[in-house]
Amino acid sequence: MKKLEEDRCIQKKEENIETQIKVSTREYTIKKDDSLWKITQKELGSGHRWKYIYELNKDKIRNPHKLKVGQKIIIPVE
Repeated sequence: MKKLEEDRCIQKKEENIETQIKVSTREYTIKKDDSLWKITQKELGSGHRWKYIYELNKDKIRNPHKLKVGQKIIIPVE
């Protein structure tokens, strides 16, 4: 607590507020020999962003290194 003047104080309070980020997406069907790196490189221009796609699809992808052919995931539209 920081004292300003007599009988007046400022109290600092930290809060964590979490909200879902809304992103425009489209569906992508995983093909043979696809990896999140390859998909991200082709669709978003950089393979380094593969974790972003993984985070969007965590409920569908168990292991990001073993994708299932025919599985549908969502890709952000930029």
